[in-house]
Amino acid sequence: VADRGEPAMYVQAAEQLARLPMPVFAVPGNRDWTEPFREALAPWCGTGENGFLNLAGEAGGLRLIGLDSRRPGSQQGQFSEQSQAWLEARLKAEPERAAVLFLHHPPFATKLRNGSIGHQIERVEALEDTIRRYPQVVQVMCGHLHRIYTAPVAGIVATSAPSTAYQGIVEHWHDAPDADIRPLLTLHYWHEGRFSSRLGW
Repeated sequence: VADRGEPAMYVQAAEQLARLPMPVFAVPGNRDWTEPFREALAPWCGTGENGFLNLAGEAGGLRLIGLDSRRPGSQQGQFSEQSQAWLEARLKAEPERAAVLFLHHPPFATKLRNGSIGHQIERVEALEDTIRRYPQVVQVMCGHLHRIYTAPVAGIVATSAPSTAYQGIVEHWHDAPDADIRPLLTLHYWHEGRFSSRLGW
Protein backbone atom coordinates (compact mmCIF):
# COMPACT_ATOMS: atom_id res chain seq x y z
CA VAL A 1 0.00 0.00 0.00
CA ALA A 2 2.82 2.42 0.93
CA ASP A 3 6.24 2.24 -0.68
CA ARG A 4 8.12 3.27 2.46
CA GLY A 5 5.58 2.70 5.20
CA GLU A 6 4.81 6.41 5.65
CA PRO A 7 1.75 6.92 7.92
CA ALA A 8 0.46 9.73 5.69
CA MET A 9 0.36 7.39 2.71
CA TYR A 10 -1.88 4.94 4.57
CA VAL A 11 -4.21 7.79 5.51
CA GLN A 12 -4.36 8.81 1.86
CA ALA A 13 -5.06 5.21 0.82
CA ALA A 14 -7.83 4.95 3.43
CA GLU A 15 -9.51 8.05 2.04
CA GLN A 16 -9.63 6.47 -1.40
CA LEU A 17 -10.72 3.03 -0.19
CA ALA A 18 -13.58 4.57 1.78
CA ARG A 19 -15.08 5.80 -1.49
CA LEU A 20 -15.45 2.31 -2.94
CA PRO A 21 -18.95 0.78 -2.98
CA MET A 22 -17.75 -2.83 -2.75
CA PRO A 23 -16.21 -4.80 0.15
CA VAL A 24 -12.51 -4.09 0.64
CA PHE A 25 -9.92 -6.48 2.09
CA ALA A 26 -6.42 -5.09 2.63
CA VAL A 27 -3.47 -7.51 2.65
CA PRO A 28 -0.03 -6.03 3.44
CA GLY A 29 2.92 -6.23 1.07
CA ASN A 30 6.63 -6.50 1.73
CA ARG A 31 7.08 -2.72 2.01
CA ASP A 32 4.19 -2.18 4.42
CA TRP A 33 4.72 -1.43 8.10
CA THR A 34 2.35 -3.13 10.50
CA GLU A 35 1.33 -0.35 12.88
CA PRO A 36 0.52 2.46 10.42
CA PHE A 37 -1.11 -0.08 8.09
CA ARG A 38 -3.34 -1.42 10.86
CA GLU A 39 -4.13 2.01 12.28
CA ALA A 40 -5.21 3.66 9.04
CA LEU A 41 -6.79 0.63 7.36
CA ALA A 42 -8.48 -0.89 10.42
CA PRO A 43 -11.90 -1.28 8.72
CA TRP A 44 -10.36 -3.41 5.98
CA CYS A 45 -7.44 -5.35 7.45
CA GLY A 46 -6.66 -8.05 10.00
CA THR A 47 -6.27 -7.36 13.70
CA GLY A 48 -2.75 -8.73 14.07
CA GLU A 49 -3.76 -11.98 15.76
CA ASN A 50 -0.66 -14.13 16.34
CA GLY A 51 1.49 -11.28 15.05
CA PHE A 52 0.19 -11.39 11.46
CA LEU A 53 -2.43 -9.24 9.70
CA ASN A 54 -4.45 -12.18 8.39
CA LEU A 55 -8.13 -11.65 7.66
CA ALA A 56 -11.15 -13.49 6.32
CA GLY A 57 -14.38 -12.21 4.82
CA GLU A 58 -17.05 -12.94 2.27
CA ALA A 59 -18.17 -11.45 -1.03
CA GLY A 60 -20.34 -12.83 -3.79
CA GLY A 61 -20.73 -16.17 -2.04
CA LEU A 62 -16.96 -16.67 -1.88
CA ARG A 63 -14.83 -16.98 1.23
CA LEU A 64 -11.98 -14.49 0.83
CA ILE A 65 -8.93 -15.21 3.00
CA GLY A 66 -5.98 -12.86 3.17
CA LEU A 67 -2.63 -14.08 4.50
CA ASP A 68 0.11 -11.80 5.78
CA SER A 69 3.16 -13.33 4.09
CA ARG A 70 5.74 -10.75 5.21
CA ARG A 71 8.97 -11.73 6.90
CA PRO A 72 10.43 -8.93 9.06
CA GLY A 73 13.63 -7.47 7.68
CA SER A 74 13.39 -9.28 4.35
CA GLN A 75 11.92 -8.82 0.89
CA GLN A 76 11.22 -12.55 0.90
CA GLY A 77 8.00 -13.96 2.28
CA GLN A 78 6.86 -16.76 4.54
CA PHE A 79 3.88 -18.98 5.28
CA SER A 80 4.35 -19.03 9.02
CA GLU A 81 3.21 -21.80 11.33
CA GLN A 82 0.93 -19.27 13.03
CA SER A 83 -0.68 -18.35 9.72
CA GLN A 84 -1.04 -22.00 8.77
CA ALA A 85 -2.91 -22.79 11.98
CA TRP A 86 -5.08 -19.70 11.54
CA LEU A 87 -5.86 -20.57 7.90
CA GLU A 88 -6.72 -24.19 8.58
CA ALA A 89 -9.11 -23.17 11.36
CA ARG A 90 -11.01 -20.96 8.91
CA LEU A 91 -11.10 -23.61 6.21
CA LYS A 92 -12.32 -26.25 8.64
CA ALA A 93 -15.16 -23.97 9.74
CA GLU A 94 -16.68 -23.74 6.23
CA PRO A 95 -15.71 -26.81 4.21
CA GLU A 96 -18.50 -26.39 1.66
CA ARG A 97 -17.84 -22.76 0.75
CA ALA A 98 -15.45 -22.00 -2.11
CA ALA A 99 -12.45 -20.03 -0.88
CA VAL A 100 -9.81 -17.83 -2.49
CA LEU A 101 -6.46 -17.20 -0.83
CA PHE A 102 -4.73 -13.83 -1.12
CA LEU A 103 -1.14 -13.21 -0.11
CA HIS A 104 1.52 -10.79 -1.26
CA HIS A 105 4.36 -13.18 -2.10
CA PRO A 106 3.90 -15.67 -4.95
CA PRO A 107 3.70 -19.34 -3.91
CA PHE A 108 5.37 -20.47 -7.14
CA ALA A 109 8.89 -20.34 -8.53
CA THR A 110 9.96 -17.26 -10.49
CA LYS A 111 13.19 -15.79 -11.77
CA LEU A 112 15.04 -14.17 -8.88
CA ARG A 113 17.29 -11.12 -8.96
CA ASN A 114 20.42 -13.26 -9.11
CA GLY A 115 19.12 -14.90 -12.27
CA SER A 116 18.22 -18.24 -10.69
CA ILE A 117 14.75 -19.78 -10.51
CA GLY A 118 13.31 -20.19 -7.04
CA HIS A 119 10.57 -19.49 -4.53
CA GLN A 120 10.15 -16.18 -2.76
CA ILE A 121 8.26 -17.60 0.19
CA GLU A 122 9.42 -19.89 3.00
CA ARG A 123 7.42 -23.04 3.82
CA VAL A 124 5.73 -23.05 0.44
CA GLU A 125 5.42 -26.84 0.75
CA ALA A 126 3.26 -26.38 3.86
CA LEU A 127 0.98 -24.03 1.94
CA GLU A 128 0.69 -26.51 -0.91
CA ASP A 129 -0.14 -29.28 1.56
CA THR A 130 -2.86 -27.15 3.16
CA ILE A 131 -4.41 -26.40 -0.23
CA ARG A 132 -4.47 -30.09 -1.14
CA ARG A 133 -6.17 -31.01 2.14
CA TYR A 134 -8.88 -28.38 1.74
CA PRO A 135 -10.31 -28.75 -1.77
CA GLN A 136 -12.68 -25.81 -1.32
CA VAL A 137 -9.70 -23.54 -2.09
CA VAL A 138 -10.27 -22.73 -5.76
CA GLN A 139 -7.58 -20.15 -6.53
CA VAL A 140 -4.59 -18.29 -5.08
CA MET A 141 -3.94 -14.64 -5.89
CA CYS A 142 -0.78 -12.74 -5.07
CA GLY A 143 1.33 -9.69 -5.91
CA HIS A 144 4.98 -8.75 -5.33
CA LEU A 145 6.18 -9.37 -8.89
CA HIS A 146 4.61 -6.24 -10.43
CA ARG A 147 3.77 -8.47 -13.39
CA ILE A 148 1.14 -10.99 -14.36
CA TYR A 149 2.24 -14.57 -13.84
CA THR A 150 0.14 -17.73 -13.82
CA ALA A 151 1.28 -21.05 -12.40
CA PRO A 152 -0.20 -24.26 -10.97
CA VAL A 153 0.00 -24.60 -7.20
CA ALA A 154 -1.20 -27.80 -5.55
CA GLY A 155 -3.51 -28.53 -8.47
CA ILE A 156 -5.18 -25.10 -8.69
CA VAL A 157 -4.37 -21.84 -10.47
CA ALA A 158 -2.25 -19.16 -8.84
CA THR A 159 -1.98 -15.72 -10.41
CA SER A 160 0.02 -12.63 -9.61
CA ALA A 161 -1.46 -9.21 -10.23
CA PRO A 162 0.18 -6.39 -12.15
CA SER A 163 0.95 -3.19 -10.29
CA THR A 164 -1.19 -0.09 -9.99
CA ALA A 165 2.14 1.77 -9.62
CA TYR A 166 4.97 0.59 -11.90
CA GLN A 167 5.38 -2.71 -13.73
CA GLY A 168 8.34 -5.01 -13.24
CA ILE A 169 10.69 -5.25 -16.20
CA VAL A 170 10.26 -8.43 -18.22
CA GLU A 171 13.50 -10.30 -18.81
CA HIS A 172 15.14 -9.34 -22.14
CA TRP A 173 12.81 -6.34 -22.53
CA HIS A 174 15.08 -3.69 -21.02
CA ASP A 175 14.46 -1.32 -23.94
CA ALA A 176 10.67 -1.48 -23.59
CA PRO A 177 8.79 1.78 -24.34
CA ASP A 178 7.32 3.97 -21.62
CA ALA A 179 3.93 2.28 -22.08
CA ASP A 180 5.49 -0.74 -20.40
CA ILE A 181 5.16 1.01 -17.02
CA ARG A 182 1.46 1.84 -17.34
CA PRO A 183 -0.44 1.11 -14.11
CA LEU A 184 -2.65 -1.96 -14.45
CA LEU A 185 -5.04 -4.03 -12.41
CA THR A 186 -6.70 -7.41 -12.79
CA LEU A 187 -10.45 -7.93 -12.56
CA HIS A 188 -11.58 -11.42 -11.59
CA TYR A 189 -15.13 -12.64 -12.23
CA TRP A 190 -16.63 -15.53 -10.28
CA HIS A 191 -19.56 -17.13 -12.08
CA GLU A 192 -21.09 -20.59 -11.74
CA GLY A 193 -18.13 -21.91 -9.80
CA ARG A 194 -15.41 -20.62 -12.11
CA PHE A 195 -13.13 -17.62 -12.47
CA SER A 196 -12.44 -15.56 -15.55
CA SER A 197 -10.01 -12.66 -15.45
CA ARG A 198 -9.10 -9.62 -17.50
CA LEU A 199 -6.78 -6.64 -17.37
CA GLY A 200 -7.92 -3.10 -16.70
CA TRP A 201 -6.24 0.31 -16.62
